[in-house]
Amino acid sequence: MSQVGGDASFVASMVQTSFDTLKSTQDPIARTGHALVLGCLHRYVGGMGSGHHLQSSVSVLQTVAKDTASPLVQVWALHALALIADCGGPMFRNYVEPTLTLVFNLLVTIPTFTSVDVHKCLGKCLNALITTLGPELQDSSPSMRATRSMCLACCAIIQEHPNPVVRSAAIGCFQQLQLFASSYMSLPATVPPLCDLLDSPHLLLRRAAANCLRQFIQRDPKVVWSTANRKGGRTGLEYTVLAKLDSETDPKLCEDLREILFSLLTSLAPDDPMRWLLLCNGVLSASAERIAGGGGGKGAGAVASAEGGHEEEGDDDTKFTSEEDVNPAATRIAPRWPTKVFAVECSRKIYGVCRSERAHFDLSLAQKRCKEKGGDFLVMHLSELVKTSFIAATANVVQLRLAGYEVLRDVIQLFQATPDPDYVGHVLLEQYQAQVVAALRPAFTADTPPHVTAMACQVCSEWLGSGVSRNIGDLQRVQQLLVSSLEKLKRERREAAVYGEAVATMESLAVLKAWAELYIKVSEASGKDNCLKPPAATKGDFQFEEPEDPSSNGMELLDPHLPSLSQYWLGALRDHAYLTLPIQYGSQLPPGAFYTAEVSESVKPYYASNWASLLLATATWLESTGFEGENGPPARVGMQQPLLPGSVPVVPLPPHDPRQERFRLVLCLAVQALCTPATLDCPQTTAHCLQGLRRLLGARYARAELTGDPQLAIEAIGVLHRLMITCQSPDMQLITMEIALLVGESLAEAAKQPHAHADAAAGKKPFCKEECLDPGKSCAYGLLQVAASFLLRVVEGLRPKGSNAAAYPAIGGGASQGILQAMSQIAIKLLVLVVGCCAPPTCTLVLPLVLHMLLAVLSCSSRSGDETLALSCLQCLQGLCGQLPLSDTGTGGRTVGLLRSCLASVVEEPSVSYPMSREMKLSVMAVLLLVPAPVCPPTSELFGSCVKMFESCVLAGDSKLQLKVLLTCESLFKSCKQNDLANHFIHRLGPLVVGVVEVTAKNEAAFDTAVVTCACLVLEGLLDLVDEGQRTALMGFVVPLFIRLLMDPASASHASKQRKVIHDHVLQSLKQTGPKYPAAFKAVMQNVPQAKQQLEAAIRAEQAPSKSGQVGRLGTERSDSKAPAIKLKMDFSNFK
Repeated sequence: MSQVGGDASFVASMVQTSFDTLKSTQDPIARTGHALVLGCLHRYVGGMGSGHHLQSSVSVLQTVAKDTASPLVQVWALHALALIADCGGPMFRNYVEPTLTLVFNLLVTIPTFTSVDVHKCLGKCLNALITTLGPELQDSSPSMRATRSMCLACCAIIQEHPNPVVRSAAIGCFQQLQLFASSYMSLPATVPPLCDLLDSPHLLLRRAAANCLRQFIQRDPKVVWSTANRKGGRTGLEYTVLAKLDSETDPKLCEDLREILFSLLTSLAPDDPMRWLLLCNGVLSASAERIAGGGGGKGAGAVASAEGGHEEEGDDDTKFTSEEDVNPAATRIAPRWPTKVFAVECSRKIYGVCRSERAHFDLSLAQKRCKEKGGDFLVMHLSELVKTSFIAATANVVQLRLAGYEVLRDVIQLFQATPDPDYVGHVLLEQYQAQVVAALRPAFTADTPPHVTAMACQVCSEWLGSGVSRNIGDLQRVQQLLVSSLEKLKRERREAAVYGEAVATMESLAVLKAWAELYIKVSEASGKDNCLKPPAATKGDFQFEEPEDPSSNGMELLDPHLPSLSQYWLGALRDHAYLTLPIQYGSQLPPGAFYTAEVSESVKPYYASNWASLLLATATWLESTGFEGENGPPARVGMQQPLLPGSVPVVPLPPHDPRQERFRLVLCLAVQALCTPATLDCPQTTAHCLQGLRRLLGARYARAELTGDPQLAIEAIGVLHRLMITCQSPDMQLITMEIALLVGESLAEAAKQPHAHADAAAGKKPFCKEECLDPGKSCAYGLLQVAASFLLRVVEGLRPKGSNAAAYPAIGGGASQGILQAMSQIAIKLLVLVVGCCAPPTCTLVLPLVLHMLLAVLSCSSRSGDETLALSCLQCLQGLCGQLPLSDTGTGGRTVGLLRSCLASVVEEPSVSYPMSREMKLSVMAVLLLVPAPVCPPTSELFGSCVKMFESCVLAGDSKLQLKVLLTCESLFKSCKQNDLANHFIHRLGPLVVGVVEVTAKNEAAFDTAVVTCACLVLEGLLDLVDEGQRTALMGFVVPLFIRLLMDPASASHASKQRKVIHDHVLQSLKQTGPKYPAAFKAVMQNVPQAKQQLEAAIRAEQAPSKSGQVGRLGTERSDSKAPAIKLKMDFSNFK
C-alpha cells in the first residue's frame, strides 16, 4: 500500500506505529510482525523514500535482534535488517559497523544447535553488509582492516555450522569477499574445501560450491586450478567436475560445472592443449567393462558401470570413481552419452581458444617454438584431434554423432592449409584421408537418421572444397556419398513417413546447401582452376601417388549434376520466397518444392538457415551460364510446378521468360534480406547476399534487366546506401561499393544507348539520362549518396566546418590500407558515373559537388603521399571532362564556367580551398587545360596565373617539379590542333623551354639530365607541330641551339657523365631530324657553317670507334686467311 499510494504521511504513520509496538509490547508474534513491517516498508518504498526513518529503524531492529529470549523475534529482526541493508545502499554505510558487530556477537554467543533459523538470517545479513561495503573492502586503513577481519571471522564461523543451508550462506559471503577484496582472500584455505563440497550429499551445498568455484575460476583460473590440484591424492579439478557432470541432474548445477570447465579451457588450453585433449579423448574412448573395485590396478581409474554395452544409451547407474593415487593423464572413465557430447564440445572449445595463435596450426612454426621456448601446440597432436572426431562421429547416439561431425568439420577448416614440412607441396591432413572417409561413410546408410546425414553432407562439402584430397579416386569416393544423398531428391522420400515431412525437408535443404557450398568454393578459384587440383611437385620432393587424371578438377565432378542442382536450388529459393510472404497470403500459395502446406510453419527455420548459401550458388551458376543454363530434369511450367514427388499439380501460369523470373527471384530475395535488420546480425547471411548480388550483376543479361526497370535499380541502390551507413565490416562495405559500381556502370552504359520506344507490353520504361535528382526517385542521386557516405568518413576536407566528428564514424576496425584504397577508387569512379547518368540540365547541378569531392580527394592523397589513389582520381577527372556536355547550347557555357572555377581553385596561391603539392596542381591543370573548350581564355587573369605557376615551378630548383612542368607543356603543345588555347601557351611557355636548353648550354650543371632531355623532346615536338612554311625558321633556331649542347671531340674524354648523356641524346635527335626534314635542315646548315662543322665533327667522333673496330676485325680475318687450310697432325716447326 505504501508503494502504490506514495503517501509520505501514511508511511510515517505506519513506521511510528511499528516503533511504538516494538517498544511497548513483549508479545513475540506482534514484535515479529512489526519488525517485518519495518523491513518491508524500506524495501518497497525505497531507500530514498524512507531515508529519514533509517536511523530509527536500524536502532530499533538492532535492539530487538539482541533479545535472546525469543529466537523467532531475532530471526525476523535480522531478516528486516538484511532487507534494509540491501535497499539502503550508500545511505546504510554509517550503520554497517554497528550491525556487523551485532552479527559477530550473536554468532559467538548463540549456540549452533539451538536455532538454525537465526544463523541463516545472520548469514543473509552478513551478505548484505559485505555488498554495502563493496570496493571499500580493498582499503588498507586501520578501520577497514578491522571491518574486513570481522567479515572473514564471521564467514569462518558460519562455515563451520553443521546445517547445509547456513553453510551455503557462508559460501555466498566468500563469493562477495572474493569479488570486492580478492587480494585479502586466502585461496589455499578456501578452494580445497569448496572442491570437497562438490561431493556433498546436500544439493544446496553442491550448488553453492559450484557457483563459487565458477566465480573464482573466471577471476583467476590458473591460480584456482593449481590450488585445487595441490592437495595430495587429488585427481584434478577437471576430472572431478566431469565426474559430477555424469551424475548430477540439477540444471543449474550442471550449468555451473560446464562453465567451470569452459573457463579452465579458455585459460589453460592454449598453453597445454595435450592435457585437455587427452581428457576429452579419455571420456570418449572410456570402456564400461572396468568395474570399480575390480582388477584395475594401481594408477588406473576404476569405473562402476551397468553391464552389457549400454554406455551409449544413458546408463543411469554409471558414475565416476577414482583411487586416491590415480594418474590424471591415464584416468579412464565411462560416462554416459551426455557427458561424451560435452567432451566433444570441450574439444571444439579448445580449437576456438587456440585460433589466435598461429603456431597451433603451423607445424614448422610450432617445432621452431618448441626448440626455442618449449611448449605444446595443437598441430603436434593432429592425430588426437582426428581420433576424437572419429570416435564421436562413429558412435551409436545421434547427438554424439552430430557433435562428432561438427568437430571433424572444425578440424578440416583449421588444418586444411597446414603444410607438411617433411613433404613439400602436401598438407598434413592428407595422412588422415582414410579416417575421414571411414567416419563419413556410415552416415549415408539407409537406416541413418536424416539429422546425421544432413550434418555429414556439410562435412563432405567441406572436405571436397578444402583441397586436401589429392587423388581423383579419393575425391570421387567422397563425392559419391553426396551423390547418394542427392539421389534421394529424385525419387519419392520414404523417410518422410518415418521421421515426418518436416525432417525430410530439413534433410533435403541440408543436402542442397552442401552441394551449394562446394560449388561456391570451386567457382571461387581463378577461372575454373579448382583448388582441388594437386600442385605440381618440384624435382627432388617426395612424390605421393599421382592422381589418375592430372587435368581433372572439382568442376568436372560437379558439371554432370549442375543441371538438376540448379533447378533444385531455384525451387528451394522459391519456397523460401513463398514462406516469407505475410500470413494472409497463405491460402493463395501453391505447394512448395520441398514442403507441403501442413508443415509450412515448422520448416521456416530450415529455410532460414540454408537459403543464403543456395542464393549465392544460384547467382554463381547464373553468372557462369549467362542466364542460358539448361533446365534440369524436374520439369517446371511457370513458377508453380512443384518439385516434390507425388504432389498435386496446379494450373500453370502463362508462358514467360524463365531468365527474368530467375533474375527477379535472386535479386528480390537478396534485397529483401538486406533490408531486414535481423540479417545484419548474421554476418554470413549478409556476406552471401552481397556476394550473390555481385555475382548476379556480373552477367550481361542481369545488368540489362536491371536498367530495363529503373525502379529496381533505385531500390537496390537505396539498400546499398543503407548498408554503407549501418554495416561496420570493411569487407562488406567493399563488396557493397563494388555492387554499386556495377549498377552505376550498367546505368551509364544504358544511358548512352538510344531507346526508340519503351517496352509498353511490360509496362517498363528503360533507363535514360535523368532530368531530376529527387531522393528516392533518381539513380544518380542514390549513387551519389553511396559515394558520399564513404568519402565523408575518410576525407576530412569534405566535412562541413565545425561539424561533429562523431557524425562521421571511421570505417570499421580491421580495415587494411588496401581495402580503404580500393573503396576510395570505387567512390571516385561512382562520382564520374553520377555525371554520366544525368541529362545536361541536371549535370550542371551535380557537377559542382562532384568536382569539389574529386579535388578534396586529390588534396588528401597529396598530403598523405598516396600516388595510386591520386593517379586514379586524375584519370577519373579526365574521364569526367571527356563526357561533359560542353557543346550543349543550353548548358555548355555554365559547364565551362564550372571547370574554370575549378581551375582557379587549384591555381590560387596560397592554396586555401584545396591545399596540395605543386606536382599535383600541375597534373590537375594539365587535365583541365586539355579540355576542348575555352576553360582558360588567353586574355583572362587566370591564364596569367597558370603561366606564372609554370614559370615558378621551373625556377624552383626541384628537378622532379621541372620535369613535371615540361611534361605538362608537351601535352599542351600537342593539343594545339584541337585546342586554340594551346597556341597561346606555346607562345608563352615556349621561351621557358628554350631557356632550359640555353642555360644548360652555358652551364651543364644548371639542370638535371632528365630535365634537359625532356626540354629537347618538347622542342622536337614543336618541329612536328608547326606548318611547313614556319618549320625552316623554327629549325633555324632549334638546330643551332641543339648543336651548342654537343661536346668538343678533343675534350670528350674528360667530360662528365651528365654531359655525355646530353650529347648522345642531342646527336641522335639531330641525326633523326635531318632525314625527316632534309630541305629545311640543309638550309640551316648552309646558313650556319660553324654549326655544320661542329655537327660533322661530332658525327666523325662517334663513327671513329666503330671504324677502328671494323679495322681490327678485318686484320683478324686476313691473318686467319693466311693460315694453312689443312692442319698437319705432326708439328714440324723445330725440324731442321
